[in-house]
Amino acid sequence: MWLLRQDGGRYLNPEYAAERDALVILLKHAILTAKVIICPRRKVQVSIFVCKPNHRGDAANYLDGILDAVERAIGVNDRWFCGDWDWAIDVKNPKIIVKVGQDGD
Repeated sequence: MWLLRQDGGRYLNPEYAAERDALVILLKHAILTAKVIICPRRKVQVSIFVCKPNHRGDAANYLDGILDAVERAIGVNDRWFCGDWDWAIDVKNPKIIVKVGQDGD
């Protein structure tokens, strides 16, 4: 997610930012298609399932980026998020499944 500069500072990895922004677009489209209205002052349920292609990388590290994308897509601060997440290895079909909703959705 972060890369180090020679002076010791850090900056956001451009590949990470591009992937996060692509996820924001996908989430916005899915929410508009489903005609879901998210209320900004109610708890938001976020369910995430990560299918990694191998054991490299920590599935928990994916969560921060995914939750950042959800926050940007729905316009609700992630302090309102609750949910569950899990992971598995799927060499042939890696993917990330994200479900977003509120009570009654």
